[in-house]
Amino acid sequence: MLYMIRNSAFTLFVALLLQILVFSCSKEEPLYIDVNSVTLTLPNYDGVGEVALQSNGNWTASVSASWCSIAPTSGKGDAIITVTLSDNGGERERSATLNIGGGEVRRYVKITQQSGRLQVVGTPVVIDKDGGESSFKLLSNSRWQILLPQEGNWLEVDPLFGEGDATVSVLALPNSGSQREINLSVKYGLQEQSVNIKQLRGVNSPPEAPTLQSPQNNSTNLSLLPPFRWSSSFDADGDNVTYLLQYSRDPDSWEEPIAVNDTIFYLSHYLEPNSRYWWRVAAIDQFSSSPLYHSEGTFTTGSTPAYFDSDFSVVQSHTRGAASSDIIFVGDGYTGEDFIYGGKFDNDMDEGIEAFFALEPYSSYREYFSIYKLAAYSRESGVSQSDRRVVKNSRFNTNFEGGSSMSIDENSLFNFVKRVLNIDEERLRKSLIVLVANQNRYGGTCWMWADGKAIAIVPVSRSTGSNSHYRNLIAHEAGGHGYAKLADEYVENEGATITPSVLDEYRDFLPYGFYQNVDITGDRSSVKWRDLFAIQGYSVVDSYEGAFYYSYGAWRPELNSAMRHNDLYFNAPSRAAIVKRILTVAGENFTMERFIGEDLLRGATTALTPPIKSVSPLSFRATAPPKIFR
Repeated sequence: MLYMIRNSAFTLFVALLLQILVFSCSKEEPLYIDVNSVTLTLPNYDGVGEVALQSNGNWTASVSASWCSIAPTSGKGDAIITVTLSDNGGERERSATLNIGGGEVRRYVKITQQSGRLQVVGTPVVIDKDGGESSFKLLSNSRWQILLPQEGNWLEVDPLFGEGDATVSVLALPNSGSQREINLSVKYGLQEQSVNIKQLRGVNSPPEAPTLQSPQNNSTNLSLLPPFRWSSSFDADGDNVTYLLQYSRDPDSWEEPIAVNDTIFYLSHYLEPNSRYWWRVAAIDQFSSSPLYHSEGTFTTGSTPAYFDSDFSVVQSHTRGAASSDIIFVGDGYTGEDFIYGGKFDNDMDEGIEAFFALEPYSSYREYFSIYKLAAYSRESGVSQSDRRVVKNSRFNTNFEGGSSMSIDENSLFNFVKRVLNIDEERLRKSLIVLVANQNRYGGTCWMWADGKAIAIVPVSRSTGSNSHYRNLIAHEAGGHGYAKLADEYVENEGATITPSVLDEYRDFLPYGFYQNVDITGDRSSVKWRDLFAIQGYSVVDSYEGAFYYSYGAWRPELNSAMRHNDLYFNAPSRAAIVKRILTVAGENFTMERFIGEDLLRGATTALTPPIKSVSPLSFRATAPPKIFR
């Protein structure tokens, strides 16, 4: 009995021991993955590398870039993963990530491919007319190819293919004609370099003869300052062309030629009046032995003088006030032919000046102003219209940007005015420049600075409708914005309330005296022009909502004004702002009592005095908002 018990216990012990052994043997080791390096750098071409992998289990691999491939992409245990890269034809190195993992174990290898390098040294390559060999060098870490254009059959280039640094030989045949030139293209991947090859001429090809354009042959009664114009001359050799201009009152005895690098020439002195002249132009290059004059023209002067470029005239000098308000009219897009006295320039400027002073209170206070006209020659007639793909070479780069918005080269204009009139920055701040664009198109924009400077850009619009005529634009842009710093009373955003950002813009420029004709309250007890409500003769003054481009949140003082629909009329608060600036510049005190006492439009029974017909809001087109700078 005791034996049986002992035997059973032994059997149970053995069974338990076997279970423990079986459990211990069935427990797996944890997965591990390792790589021989976490970085792999390969060249820009023939990029093949290897990553050694150690593992005790299953794994997969992937790569993050399409220009990189790997093999194998999965396996079990140790392995070698081959990495193959496509050629890098760019100028920058690039990188990708090799991702190896199994379960929760991950290993990463950063793969970097170097960039290609392609540099040309020793260009341009110049070969003598007798032909012969020359060379240039390529510095590269890549394969490269040279492409020779079909018209380069006078050249032999060797080698046309290669790898790494190389010296490339260029062999040219003898040249018996004009200079010839070609560009080789050296390429690797996305990179490309140009190599200029020139061979000197065997014989010189003179420039073609210019054609005389202006003055036209046999023209009469020209101004004493006629511009000379001719066509440009093509030079088959690509040489720089110089023109020699001669003019004389005797075709058998010419004056010394004037060398000109352009196709236009302006005289620095007047010609003799009522005299016949001959003129001619020759084109030469640096290899010309003597000039060849192919044709002559003749013209006869009259007796009318003209403005020289950068000339000016004083239309009037101020006779009231210690200092004057300067109104400076400058034209852009006017050519030399337009500057004959009494010609287009004079007529357009005079019309603008009279339009400016036709309205009250400018009419009554005209004696406080000095008025100037400045002559600025433009190469072409008219101004650019980039919105219509029209480009003109005008003196101050005036441009229609789209709609009615216009721009200029303001620094060039300011410097021109200061130089011609010999004025400083302080006087410029008390001046208004009216830039008249020689373009029959509706538009206009005023550029204003917080320190007082202003440029009113006004085109010579000849429209007869919707208050879009030149004189209406002068009133709005020059008289309203430019001189008086008035705000637009347009409503461009129908049914909308003025936005916080526009309110900030409005408030920003109030300290500089801007916007005296618009308020952001309609409360009669606090609106800017409240003092006029109780004064006899200003019954038309009230608070009308709708101004500063919005239907709601801004108020104007009268129904109509030059700042509303370009009407030829300034409302009473606008007139007061104009008078205040005139007297301030003149060094005199401004008071409302003085303004009211001298206001010729006081007592008007309608806002439109003198009588003018306002326009329909449906047909009226507003000009662009002013551009304002601190």
